[in-house]
Amino acid sequence: RVLFRSIVTAGKSQYHMDEVSRLEQFAKRHHQVDLYLTLSATTKDVDLFGALKAFSSLNVKGLIFTKLDETISWGSMVNVCSKTKKPICYLSMGKRVPEDLVLADSQKIAKGILLQHNDASSQILQRVANS
Repeated sequence: RVLFRSIVTAGKSQYHMDEVSRLEQFAKRHHQVDLYLTLSATTKDVDLFGALKAFSSLNVKGLIFTKLDETISWGSMVNVCSKTKKPICYLSMGKRVPEDLVLADSQKIAKGILLQHNDASSQILQRVANS
């Protein structure tokens, strides 16, 4: 059974430093709370790395990736994990939280990345992108 406390920071932009500062102050006051950085799998790498830089002072325990059901490209997760040296701890494959939040499975992630360019929907998107 997995139990954790969730701190919802919806709308907290890494580009608004006053919001980042408030999160830093919260983290200092509540140092016993494990913090996870939640990132959307649909976000461009440049914005993901911007979030990593902006929230780096929070000393997050791990990463949560959401919206995996809205993308066929999971490679950015590995890029972020590699850069931060933080584990991918949870994944979300739907809009219902916490019901759609699952423990990350490295084999499932690897399979998703390796097979992402071979399924029919990926091939259709590649043809559209190249036309």
